[in-house]
Amino acid sequence: MEKSDPVDFGFRQSLSLESFVEFTPYPMWCKDYSADPVMLWVSKSYSEIFGIPRSAYVGHTDFDVWPAHVAEQFVQNDLLAIEKGVYTTTEILNGGTETPWDKVFVTKWAVQTKHFGHDMTLVYGMAAPDDRQQQSRIWHHVRDQRDSPRDTADRD
Repeated sequence: MEKSDPVDFGFRQSLSLESFVEFTPYPMWCKDYSADPVMLWVSKSYSEIFGIPRSAYVGHTDFDVWPAHVAEQFVQNDLLAIEKGVYTTTEILNGGTETPWDKVFVTKWAVQTKHFGHDMTLVYGMAAPDDRQQQSRIWHHVRDQRDSPRDTADRD
């Protein structure tokens, strides 16, 4: 059995994560809490669902993008994730941007890491509608897309 090149393996892993983040039907994000808590990236679905371009998020705080009452709840829940490692809750978005996602089920997890010698606290998150019917519609859409003849041909 041939040994895998660690650089190649790392590259493949990063592509897999990038693909997952890019094509997941649920919003995902990452914030840097090292100084002011700013968004490092958001998934394509985050931008599409909430109707705000990625450039409005990246490098900005929740308070730059969301109404104060929504941003405050995001920050409080991020701090709980930092304290506990992982935190799951429901967040209320109504009063924010126009979205069918008035209430979302959110899982956030915190990671302490170093980047170029600097300590970093990252908070990752993923949201799903707090509505079983909406979740079911999304997953059926994903399954239908995955099982379409075009996609099946691409996998062969």
